[in-house]
This record gives sequence, C-alpha cells and structure tokens, in this order.
Amino acid sequence: MVPWLEAFILTQLVEVPLYCWLLSSGTIRRRAGVGFLATAITHPIIWFVLHALAREWSLSHNLYLVMAESYAVGVEGLLLWALSYEKPWRLALLINMASFALGLIFI
Repeated sequence: MVPWLEAFILTQLVEVPLYCWLLSSGTIRRRAGVGFLATAITHPIIWFVLHALAREWSLSHNLYLVMAESYAVGVEGLLLWALSYEKPWRLALLINMASFALGLIFI
C-alpha cells in the first residue's frame, strides 16, 4: 500500500497544479478539486485493477502503460467534458503525459 500511496501523492503533486493552471474557468479551489477528483478516480483503478489484469493477461509492461494511460486520459477527459470544460481530452492528455514523464524521472 505504501508504494501506491507514494505514487498517488506524487501524481497529485504534479497533476493538481497543472489542472489549476490549465483549466479555463472556476475558482482555484474548484480547479484544484477537479484535478484531485480526476486523479482520485483513475489512479487506484490503474494501480490495482488494470495492473492485476495486465498480469493475468500476461501483457507486456509497455502495453500495460498504453492501456493505463489511455484509461486515465479517457476517464479524466470524460469528467472534464461532463463539467463543460473546453478541450477536455486535450487537457487530460497533456496533464497525464506531463505526469507520466515526471514519474519516469522520479522512479
């Protein structure tokens, strides 16, 4: 559980400020809340469910990463779309790719 918590905190430290900066409307508190919620929805599913499925299906690590990041971008984009933000999937892609790249540096 500790490795997940560390990864979750690192992801939040990267993604929440990006959501605050890149979302076009709402108070800083709302934008931070949207960013936190987006990651809180996707991160545990990626870490626990998709990782277990990738092992069960004997997927390569690279295929797992594509599956996980695609899921994150899709779900976070859907959340942004549901909240009427402009360019929701573009924002979700940009934020998740920044988070992924920084994760590679720190891991």
